[in-house]
Parts: sequence; C-alpha cells; structure tokens
Amino acid sequence: MLEKGNRGGKKLVAGVDYGSSGEKDYSRAAELLPELPREDTGEEWYTSFNQTSVGKRTEVRVKITNKTPITGKLEESRGAFGKVYSVNVEVPGMEGPAPRFALKEYRNEELALSSHQNYVRGRDSGLKVWRTYRLGADGKSVLMSTSNSQEWRVMGDRNTLSAEEVKVFLPIENFEGFLNAYYEQAVKAAEKHIAIGGDVPMFLVNKNKLDFILGDMDQLDKSDSEPQELLPQNLQGMHSRLVVFLEENCPDHDIESYIAESAGHIKKVFGVSVSRYMGGEEF
Repeated sequence: MLEKGNRGGKKLVAGVDYGSSGEKDYSRAAELLPELPREDTGEEWYTSFNQTSVGKRTEVRVKITNKTPITGKLEESRGAFGKVYSVNVEVPGMEGPAPRFALKEYRNEELALSSHQNYVRGRDSGLKVWRTYRLGADGKSVLMSTSNSQEWRVMGDRNTLSAEEVKVFLPIENFEGFLNAYYEQAVKAAEKHIAIGGDVPMFLVNKNKLDFILGDMDQLDKSDSEPQELLPQNLQGMHSRLVVFLEENCPDHDIESYIAESAGHIKKVFGVSVSRYMGGEEF
C-alpha cells in the first residue's frame, strides 16, 4: 500500500458522496472475449455487450434517437480517437422519457476495444468511472452514461457532455472535500498499476458545486511502473487537468487561490510537488 499523510475523512456535500467510488456491486470482469460479434446495428437499433466474467457477457438491444454531436462551445466534440454524440436511449417496454447517453464512434475496432478494456480495469479497481460503458456489437463504438441530470452537467476542460452551455460559479462549495476525493483516485490507480492520463478526469458542475468522474477511458492505461513512481505522475496529470478546467471555465474570476490550494494539498498529503502544467516549473 502507498503511504501518505492524513487523507481526510469521507464527506457528504450537497448529495455528493466524496470519498466513495460511486460504483457499487460490480461483477468481477476479465479480458474481453477474443472474438466480438459483428452485427449490422442499422440507424436506430444498437446492440451492445458488457463483460461480467470469463466467458460470459450481458447483451442489450436499445433504440437510439436524437443522435446529435456533443459540442463544447461551438466546436464538434471530435477527438483523436473518434467522435462523440449525445443520444436518447429507449429500451423496449420502458416507460417515461428516454434518458440521454453518450455514444462514441471510434476510428477503428482496436481503439474501441482498448478503451473498453481500460474501463473494465478501472471499474474493477474501484475507480470512479461511468456507471454504464458498453462496447457496441459493431466493435467500433461505445455507449456510455454521462451522469448528466437536471442539476449536474459533465465537462472536460472545455467541452461538455451536454448541448447546453455550462457555467461554473465561484466560490466552489467545499473545495477541500472535493480535493480529498479527487486525489484519492490517484492513489487507487497507482496501487493497481493504472496511469491516469491528462485528459481522463472530467468534472460535474452544479453552479458552485463541483464533483468529478474519470471519464476518458482512452488514456486510463495499464502501466508497468511501480506505484511509488506512478503516483506523482497521476497527481501531476490530475492537477494540471483541474488547472486548465478552472482557467477555461472561470476566466473572469480569481482562480489562483484554488490552484494554489490544489498544489498545497498534494504537497501536504502526499509530499509531492507539482507544476501548474505538465513539465512546468514546480510550485
């Protein structure tokens, strides 16, 4: 186990369970089956599966409607690995409004499979990842929940996982509690030899309340580094991601105290010095 100073206790703030993984009762998962089903999903129906144990998987067929590009400001959410859409998901026999999900279409099957394997590894390590992350039967897409609700919206550094513009209000409520839970993920990941890439963390915003999720599975990679070597890297990447998020979404406010508090928290709790950005000068 990694050693560190006083991590702080579990805190409950405005319905946000700081300190827990947020994902419970998962079955243990193994590597995906080597052969994936190849089915024509068509324009409206989408078949996906999720690995639950060696040789077993659950399948679901849903109807997808209102497929629209997820945008951040005025730019389409197009990354190096593929494109992301916001969709409504309808299950046969379901009552009530269709929930909104995100659908990521990868450039090829290898990228999609690697992403899903990263998700399974992170989920089974107790990391705070999406509740739903299902590989499509086409082998090239992933259907995922977004944690969006009437109150909360999910954001990267600039882009949102909703069509509406999202604003962050200062002061941030219980920022210390947020930092405790946020950087605890760096420890959990390092102990399981998982590297948290700079784009992995996403932020849930509800006015002046802030939460997070490890959302970009493309860079939640397995690492050969020892935990003591990996932890400072994870802390630096997560800190830099938070810095950019604050810079992009609170441009007219004094955010330097929050950035300094984040760096100070890492130094006090973990004994690690971080820079503002990856590869920059340390605080």
